[in-house]
Amino acid sequence: MKLRAFLLSLALISSAAAQNSDVKSALYRINPATVRSHVVFLADDLLEGRAPGTRGGELAARYIAARLEALGLEPAGANGSYFQQVRFREFTVVPEKTSATLTIDGKPQSLKWGTDFVASGNAFVTQSKIDAAIVFVGYGAVVPRHNIDDYAGVDVRNKIVAVLRGGSPALSSEERAHYSTSQVIAETAAQRGAIGILLLPTHESEKETPFARIVSYADQSALRWIGPDGHPTGSPQILGSGVLAPAIVEKLFAGRPVTLAQTLEHLKAGKNQSFETSARLALHVATTHRDITSPNVIAMRRGSDPALKSEHVVYSAHYDHVGIGKPVNGDSIYNGAWDNATGITSVLNIADAMASLRKAPARSIVFAFVTAEEKGLLGSDYFAQYPTIPRESVVANINIDMIGYFAEYKEVVLNPDRTGIGAIVERVAKAIGLPAVVPSKDAPQRGGGGAFMTRSDGYSFIRRGIPVVGISLRTDPKQTEGMRSIYGTRYHQPNDDLTMPFNWNAGATFARANFLLGYEIANSKTRPGWKSDDWLALTFRPTAQTTAVGGK
Repeated sequence: MKLRAFLLSLALISSAAAQNSDVKSALYRINPATVRSHVVFLADDLLEGRAPGTRGGELAARYIAARLEALGLEPAGANGSYFQQVRFREFTVVPEKTSATLTIDGKPQSLKWGTDFVASGNAFVTQSKIDAAIVFVGYGAVVPRHNIDDYAGVDVRNKIVAVLRGGSPALSSEERAHYSTSQVIAETAAQRGAIGILLLPTHESEKETPFARIVSYADQSALRWIGPDGHPTGSPQILGSGVLAPAIVEKLFAGRPVTLAQTLEHLKAGKNQSFETSARLALHVATTHRDITSPNVIAMRRGSDPALKSEHVVYSAHYDHVGIGKPVNGDSIYNGAWDNATGITSVLNIADAMASLRKAPARSIVFAFVTAEEKGLLGSDYFAQYPTIPRESVVANINIDMIGYFAEYKEVVLNPDRTGIGAIVERVAKAIGLPAVVPSKDAPQRGGGGAFMTRSDGYSFIRRGIPVVGISLRTDPKQTEGMRSIYGTRYHQPNDDLTMPFNWNAGATFARANFLLGYEIANSKTRPGWKSDDWLALTFRPTAQTTAVGGK
């Protein structure tokens, strides 16, 4: 939408926010030029892909902090600064020093790295050895409310669990994504005494992420944040973990009365299929360690209401990307313009608009630019675990990641209202001059539906019981298909750079919408909260049990 059309739409708005000339003035500050400017700097080759613990990553953090200070926002990091320093253990598996021998029915077979298996590095020790029996535990899920317990009837103490990749199809897409994360699988296995994990590909998982692709990045470094106790986060009881090639998986089921295909069908119906195999694995994993630091950058606009200013709405966006990697067409800098300079510029523009208000919103607004998202949502996970504000004071998180503004937005999508902000979203849609529409049942979901939830920083807040809210803006269907094509060719590639076909008008529209969303929530008399029967409420016990009705 052009700025002129945007201004004309404001005259038609009846909401309290739109009638406020202070808010109108704040909205005018967000424009295509202010959106573009941050992306141009952050996606420049100078920042070398903004990897955590690198010069480029530190430059990005310093730039963001300088912008927040220039806006007059309070530092909300540690020790009166804009920074919350996070220590990380960087660990990298050494393939040439890692070995595996699979023994089935007493017949040993040496497995070849990259052909038969790959293994993950160990964040706790540099040399790890296990030799244990293998127990098949389906998808490794334990979900009592759905009567699913893949560990029922088997003893996995001091054994290696074999877990199918992809998550149980008996669950909804969001639940499936949650229970199939490596963290949840490892925690569940460790709680039951397992000492190793083998991930087994299925036909479905191979279509999504082939074993060959897993091999291509298996020797890349990984990170875990280090807590105040000096130890990395994770499950130290799990001494080794890896992924088997499809051909090796078939051998685990050879001679079984139920084939692998039949097993998958039974699991789809929620039937337990766990069994003790006749196999054992001897696995030796060699890992290199290096400790690094990288900061979260945090600022605040303190609220104006004496009773509500101790509560917080948190905007978040990750500023890291994957750094310098394998050259593609001669380019080795993975700039991360879309992922996630688009999110950074959105939150910086929102911060500018919030800072310009003569009267702050009732609740306080926190702007958290987090590190190490690309390594597993680690910066946001650390902030959610050790927040610089009381965790119970956070009423909502608005996380902004990879915004595809490649064409003008045509409508606001009214997704199912799970947190009680439906009326607010409709007011925001009216404020930016776009129709609010209910999506069709067969409309495609972003990022593969539920899987996207576990792949973005909002998940770190969800796991601590904090509602994550957002506003969904949509272009026309042809542009949506074009965005999918761009994703397929540029995601985590060096050409995610300033050659991306960004529409800066659309970028301004997106930032304005999310400014209004946070402003309205910060002034609402009620806190957002998941509905009591939502699986998120049942699983994560939200800090705020009151469900907002969207009014003031």
